[in-house]
Amino acid sequence: MTSRIEIYEKRIEALERQKEMAIKRGKRLMWMRLLSFAAAVAALFGLFAISVVAAVGLSLLLMGLFALVATRDVKNQRLVAYYDSLIAICRNEVACINGDTSAFDTGAIYFDIRHAYTYDLDIFGDRSIFQLLCRASTAKGKQLLAQRLQHPLKREEIARNQQSVDELANEMEWRQELQAVATEMEADKENLTSIKTWLTADNDGLSSFGLRLMVVGYPILVVGLMVLWGVGILNGLVTLSLFPYFIIYGKYGNRIAVVQSLVGKSADELRSYARLLKVVEAKTFRSPQLMELKSRITKSGRQPSAITAEFAQLVQQLDVRNNAAFMLLVGAYIFWDFRVVFKLNRWKRKYQLLIDEWVAVVGEMEVLASLATLAYNNPSWTMPEVAEGYFRLEATEAGHPLIPAKQRVCNTFSITDSKTILLTGSNMAGKSTFLRTLGVNMVLAYAGAPVCAQRLTVSYVPIRTSMRITDSLVENTSSFYAEIKRLGEIVKAVKEGEKAFLLLDEILRGTNSNDRHIGSKALVDLLVESQVCGIIATHDLSLSEAQHTYPKAIANYHFDVQVDEKDELYFDYKVKTGVCTSLNASILMRKIGLKV
Repeated sequence: MTSRIEIYEKRIEALERQKEMAIKRGKRLMWMRLLSFAAAVAALFGLFAISVVAAVGLSLLLMGLFALVATRDVKNQRLVAYYDSLIAICRNEVACINGDTSAFDTGAIYFDIRHAYTYDLDIFGDRSIFQLLCRASTAKGKQLLAQRLQHPLKREEIARNQQSVDELANEMEWRQELQAVATEMEADKENLTSIKTWLTADNDGLSSFGLRLMVVGYPILVVGLMVLWGVGILNGLVTLSLFPYFIIYGKYGNRIAVVQSLVGKSADELRSYARLLKVVEAKTFRSPQLMELKSRITKSGRQPSAITAEFAQLVQQLDVRNNAAFMLLVGAYIFWDFRVVFKLNRWKRKYQLLIDEWVAVVGEMEVLASLATLAYNNPSWTMPEVAEGYFRLEATEAGHPLIPAKQRVCNTFSITDSKTILLTGSNMAGKSTFLRTLGVNMVLAYAGAPVCAQRLTVSYVPIRTSMRITDSLVENTSSFYAEIKRLGEIVKAVKEGEKAFLLLDEILRGTNSNDRHIGSKALVDLLVESQVCGIIATHDLSLSEAQHTYPKAIANYHFDVQVDEKDELYFDYKVKTGVCTSLNASILMRKIGLKV
């Protein structure tokens, strides 16, 4: 079976060939532009003495050819840039499969140390789950992906999402086209900043009934006065009739200028989004979710390209106000710019909600394409089953998604009957990574994504973690107090009846061993009493004796280490039943020169 890297590399080779052809075509078009322009100049001057008509006619014909070639050349340059984007996309995917995700957004702006699990599970930040997943270029796409990782989908939506991801996983070229077109958009255009400002702004009196009546009726009155003036009647009133123009333009002229500034930028922004929507529009989908998303961009009955073309035409009409001669001779007297603004306001009322819909649809498509890319790049991963009831977790050969496949060690593990798992083990044996493996795959499962496992069945429950605790100078909080606050949130949720799945790593590490044992045991008692399932990783071997008190509610598992005659440590990173009996701290201390 051809590997994904080989597929990407073959695609890069094909795209390089197409790009090279486009570059050669561009060189030919450049020469054609030069020759057609030179020929037009030569025809004009060479034939002018013989026949002015022939000189001008042939010159115009050749300039028309020049314009046609120039247009083709611009399209060809865009095509070269498009091939460059596709090549970069493929190269980034090869790097990603090899463990380098540096080309993708880290999602650092969504970093939240107070979140129930995202900080502990490396969901955002450098070398994070978000960075592994994100292929979105628009701000909305990134925001929706972050929300998907922070807040699970509803259980009934997960299967629907999985179906869409499975369909798009087999559409690599379409996904890359969507990504390439989105990448071409400039940063300010992708956010639709200007048009959002205009759409949400108050019309500032520019749509009032009185103003509209004045704009429509007053020019007619002035024309009537000019007719009367022309026949020698009411001479003085014609001059007086011009004063209302000064009053209206004095009051509203700056407001018109603000609208012109916003919609001028908005036209380019909308055209960029229309290109993205055209990629969605041209695709035939099978899964219900994708078909519904596609239908949302055309529910007005018009294509996005037609709607944006109408808007662009209105913007061009408004820009005519920059022509001083036109405004002095005609425009000002018929309130040309006011009339265009009225049309723009009608366009706004008609399509305002549709623009928001376009942004949302593109964002959703980018999220699904991101998850589908994850599925495509990892064909050995699987779609999980999200089950009802509390609590069930059955994982076959589950691994951590952020560890490259060649270094990844997978584990088969299951929890049933709401048991509390006490996980002991040596330093560096893999306890923390194991906790994150389960937590991260649950987050992916709840996001409708594939998981890093041969098979995974997991109940739909909240996730809470306490694994990575840091102090805060800003909040004047020590690491121990920060952990106490975190555990306090978990204890409160358990006492209030929340049935979450807990992942706790070396809790109460900031206090003495006796207090740590007392606190840990109290927490275990609470979990057993509340029938809340979780895994507690600990070095406190005496805590594992709680299984004798609660034989049906607690199970012991461990990670161990093998030591040879030279005190070299060997880890297999495999979870095993029972309590750990092999410890390595004293060996490590001897290696740094301590006599223990």
